[in-house]
Amino acid sequence: MHVYDLLVVGSANADLVIGVDRRPAVGETVLGGDLAVHPGGKGGNQAVA
Repeated sequence: MHVYDLLVVGSANADLVIGVDRRPAVGETVLGGDLAVHPGGKGGNQAVA
């Protein structure tokens, strides 16, 4: 296996995902459930790929 240096230019973000029971209707507000934080961002996703 080879070891390579890698440089990725782009953003690294945290995606905040909140679960809901259903999609709200137009103008309706729904309550969210559990909060999940996932790594994301164009640079972060490219670096992992």
